[in-house]
Amino acid sequence: MGLIKGHTFEDGDTVTAAKLNNLVDLGEIEALSVTNAMLQSSSVTADKLAPDAVKGSSIGTNTVHHHSFVNSVGDTRGSMLQSGNSGVFEEMQPHATAGLPLKSGGADTSLGFGALDNVGVGAAMISGHDEDTAPAKDDFVLASDTSEGANKKVQVSNLWKSVNGLAEVTDSTIDDTDELAILAAGETPKKINIASVRAAVASDSSLPSGAANFYNADSAVISALTIAWASMKTVTFTHGLGEIPKILRVVLRCQSADLGYAVGDEVDFAGILPSPSAASPTVSEQWSGAIWHNATTISLHFPSAPRIFDRSSSALPGGAVDGTKWLFRVRAWI
Repeated sequence: MGLIKGHTFEDGDTVTAAKLNNLVDLGEIEALSVTNAMLQSSSVTADKLAPDAVKGSSIGTNTVHHHSFVNSVGDTRGSMLQSGNSGVFEEMQPHATAGLPLKSGGADTSLGFGALDNVGVGAAMISGHDEDTAPAKDDFVLASDTSEGANKKVQVSNLWKSVNGLAEVTDSTIDDTDELAILAAGETPKKINIASVRAAVASDSSLPSGAANFYNADSAVISALTIAWASMKTVTFTHGLGEIPKILRVVLRCQSADLGYAVGDEVDFAGILPSPSAASPTVSEQWSGAIWHNATTISLHFPSAPRIFDRSSSALPGGAVDGTKWLFRVRAWI
């Protein structure tokens, strides 16, 4: 029992060399014939096995269990097997520092325990994710607690608690070497120092001139404008800025030489003079004009023949403009 003959002799058989050879060569070891008790410790070693003698196909399912492996210190706990660079399985033991994750070393490189650098964290946790353009107040973000040395989650609504109550930065506390963080859409965050900010502002200190926050328009010449009442005229501009202008400038603009003024010269609306002609002037003679405006329009009310300082004469109280040579120009900013 245990051995299966390669040839079975019958009574009266002739013994030949072929039959004897088959008896040995074709013999087999019966299944489950060799047990642990029949093998001494270390009786089967690598030098007794031919290359590729034991293959995956030679090992049945559940034949080799994890408790069959023993690590370098004679214990089965705390170790892993991995394929090394040469394809040979090798032992990988936990790192001495607790809490370190297992990370990839790259293509054809063994795994290892270690801290994740900014590249690893960015690739695993930040890069490639969809942008949350409208986070809810009860959403969470990851934050590092520097006092406790641990990562924690923080609700978006609680982030404001960390910002509110900060001391105000005044001009006297800002130094040219201080730095600000800036983020332009689609670009890498950058920093800029205060000196550069001040230089940029100084180089472009003009008022805005874009259609969204600036209005500029001319009226018809004064002679073409309609008298509203008592020899006073009114003209209205629809600025369309959507709110009451913060800065407003109204001028008389010369279209043809008059009273010592050249084409393109401007006289502020406040430079329009009352035009009394008697000891008891009429209502229109006592007015120099008025301006009122709202989130939609700008309106001017002025004498039908405005008087301004006459640059060509010293006569008072100035001279009446030629209504065919002047118009009103309005500029407004929000």
